[in-house]
Amino acid sequence: MRRIQGILLFVFVCVQLDVRALGSEHKLNICGDGAEWPPYIYWERSKNGAKTGKISGYTVDLLKEIFSKKGIEITFHLPPWSRCLAEVERGGRYHIAVDSSFSHERDKKFLLTKHYYEITPKLFYSSKHYPSGFPDFSNSEELLKIGNICGLQGYNYVGFLKGLENSRLDMGAKDFNAVTAKTKAGFCQAFLARSEVIKGFKKIGSDFSIGKAFLSKRLPNSRREKFYMLISRKISEADSLKNTIDAGIKTCRSNGCMKNLEKKYFN
Repeated sequence: MRRIQGILLFVFVCVQLDVRALGSEHKLNICGDGAEWPPYIYWERSKNGAKTGKISGYTVDLLKEIFSKKGIEITFHLPPWSRCLAEVERGGRYHIAVDSSFSHERDKKFLLTKHYYEITPKLFYSSKHYPSGFPDFSNSEELLKIGNICGLQGYNYVGFLKGLENSRLDMGAKDFNAVTAKTKAGFCQAFLARSEVIKGFKKIGSDFSIGKAFLSKRLPNSRREKFYMLISRKISEADSLKNTIDAGIKTCRSNGCMKNLEKKYFN
């Protein structure tokens, strides 16, 4: 009996050490998109609308909730999105990239957590250039024949419309200010974005005149898009981190934590 107890104690200690080692060896460095992704991750604003040094959002609060009792120090960073992904892929400065849509390429490069929210893909166009509404289309080929369709650098749009490939889009813009300027100037006939994020920008003071200068259109047969966290496959704690985060997401869904976050950031 003592031997069994000893074995159980050894297993318990090993599991604890696996999680604690992450915090004792280094901080858990988490990165998101430097162009911001409100209300999920963004720089807080001061009263005059200037960015502060504090990063907040739905995803930030969720991860703090998950790791609050694990004894792991977590830090958040907002570098350019392409750099965030590259650093996580190679197991460099950042260990987890947050707020990512799914692609088969990302599934190969990273260890994906369970999805933790769903948002709505839409097409946005200039009301000046298309006062009677954007032309109808039923598939990606018909959409691309209308003209230049734009997105943001490093983003993933393959889930927006069946058959749509990132390589066929104009993805030179680094942020929403740039892509809306290109669309207003006529370099893009439309741009792709998630409506909840556009609304999130408005709440933190960046109004892209959606509903006035720009109108939106649902894509044919589109579904709400699932978002995940991407864990580096190059770090030894990858599987442990995935298990911890997946369990935390499940708990947060069942105990009302998710609903509280939705009330906080979407009401």
